[in-house]
Formats: sequence, structure tokens, C-alpha cells
Amino acid sequence: YQLHTGGSFSDDVKEYLPSGMTQVEGEVVVNTETAVATVNGVVGYDDLQEAIDAAGKGDTVTLLQDEEQDVTIAAGQEITLDLGTYTLKNASGHTITNNGTLTIIGSGTVDNVTHARGALVNYGTAELEGGTFTRSAEASISPDDAGDNSWYVIDNQGTMTIDGATVKNKGYYSSLIRNLGKSASDPAKLTVSNGLIQQDNFIALKNDDYGELIVTGGTIISDEQALQNWSQADLSGGTFDGNVITWSYGDHPSSTTISDEAKITGNVIAVNYDGDKESIATVNITGGTVVGAISKGTYSGGIVPADPNVTTSEIQVSGGNFSSSVDEEFLAKKFTAELY
Repeated sequence: YQLHTGGSFSDDVKEYLPSGMTQVEGEVVVNTETAVATVNGVVGYDDLQEAIDAAGKGDTVTLLQDEEQDVTIAAGQEITLDLGTYTLKNASGHTITNNGTLTIIGSGTVDNVTHARGALVNYGTAELEGGTFTRSAEASISPDDAGDNSWYVIDNQGTMTIDGATVKNKGYYSSLIRNLGKSASDPAKLTVSNGLIQQDNFIALKNDDYGELIVTGGTIISDEQALQNWSQADLSGGTFDGNVITWSYGDHPSSTTISDEAKITGNVIAVNYDGDKESIATVNITGGTVVGAISKGTYSGGIVPADPNVTTSEIQVSGGNFSSSVDEEFLAKKFTAELY
């Protein structure tokens, strides 16, 4: 039988209605007492996954109340999820797994409370225009102790844009956001153009292997590393309150470009993790502002100054504003550095 999603009927059609619809004096309406979500504001469902599964290309699924459920957007789907003012919390897995094309709006919250699970895992295309993403039960206490409950808040292995969302956590063990590609020919792509990314105690944004990161705006805050870059990062805007460190290892070179309106309040460091001389960490500064020191390093239980006689990382400065003197070895030919 065809499900009725609206209209008035002289007969009782309740048995043919979607789970979040009811019939009042003959008229088919959303059951506001039981419906968890609507599709396009007119068809109600008692189950959020059911609403997502029913949504067609370009449809909007709107959350109507707080909900605890793991949901998945299938490959090929193209939908908007409106959180409204409500909280979507996971049941046992990742809160949202996206394999399709997903836009998230609203001022609500996407939360995860389970160890080794995230608020959003993206394998498709995701645009985060609103919402707050967090892990409210995070229990980590150090980089060596997850406290039996830690993980990334967002794990991007597809294409993602953060344009107005807030991503926050107080973790000591897992990075706040990971951007991880599969290979050089199949990278993960993350663009940050607006919003707040804040991890109080550990890495805020980890651009992992085969990650392509573009930051044109927004605020990224960390007491440790605002950005840990293991691949390719282009920072032409945004505010980084914390260190920006570019790392290389093995057969994985890395590069960070800082330009235009990017502002970094923290140290900028190029670090070769394992001393490999073929795959180096490179930082190019052509503009922006750095309120902190600029240096090259290697790793030995912590970051230590690099041997100036051995090229395992490179820094080149040809523009920008600086609060500390720039080592002459980093200056491009014919350039001088003056403090602002």
C-alpha cells in the first residue's frame, strides 16, 4: 500500500502512514508527540534513520527532539541534516557515518560517548555549516593514557568543508580532528573557512598521511599543537592559537604554506621525525603573521633543534610579519626580516 503523507480522508488511514504521522479529524499530520524527525518538514518519523533512509536528493531531515542513535547516510544520498537546537548522541558506534553528500545546519549538538568512536566519520562529502561536535564523555588523561574513552571527534577520510561549525573537546590522547587519505591518488580533503576548532589539551587539527588541508578562515585553538601537519597544508587565512608544526617521516614528505591573512600565535616548526633525508618537512612563509619562534627540529623523545649541517627539513621566508627575529638561513635570497 502507498503511504499517505498528508491530506484529509474520510476513512481511517493510520495503518498506511509513516511512523511519525497521525490522523486528526481526518487530516494527516505530523505526530508531534512521537516524531523524532521530519523530511522537508511535512513527513514525520519516529526513527531518525528511517527518516534519513526516506529522504530523497536535496531533501532536509530535521531533528525534532534529543535522540540517542547511530545513523548512516548511504552512498548516493544527498541530504541536509538540520539539528535544530537538539542533541544527537550515539548509541554505541559512530554518531554519524556519512558515505554520501551531507550538509549539516542548525545550532544543535552531535555528541559521542563511546571509546574509539567519533561524532562524525566522513567517507563521502560533508559540509558543516552549523552545529557543535564533541565527545562529552572523553576520559583521557595524557598522551599515553586514553582513560578507556577517547577518539577523534571528527574523522575525515573523504571531502569536508567546515564553514561555521564548532568542534570542541578536552582530550589529552586523541586529536580533535583527523584528516586521513588513502593514498597519493586518493587523498582526504579538508577545507576550513569559518567556525571554531578547539582542543584544550592536545592536538586540535591533525592533517595525517595523504591529507590535503586548506584553511582560509576560522579559529583553531590548542594548548599544544593547533595544527600537526604530516602532509600538505595551505594556510592563507584563519587564526591559529597554538603551535603549527610540520612533520615528515619515512617516505612521507610534508609541506606547509603560510600566506595572506593567516595569523599564528605560537611557534612554527619543521620537524623531521626519524631523520630521513629524502622525505623532508618544508615550510614556506610568504605572508601572514607569526607571533612566535620559527625553527627546524628533529625528534628524540621530544622536539630538539636540528643539526644545521644536515638538511632534514627546510624553511623559506619571503614575506609576512613576525614578533621574533627570523634566522637568516630561512630568508629567501634578497630578503631581510624586520619585526612588526
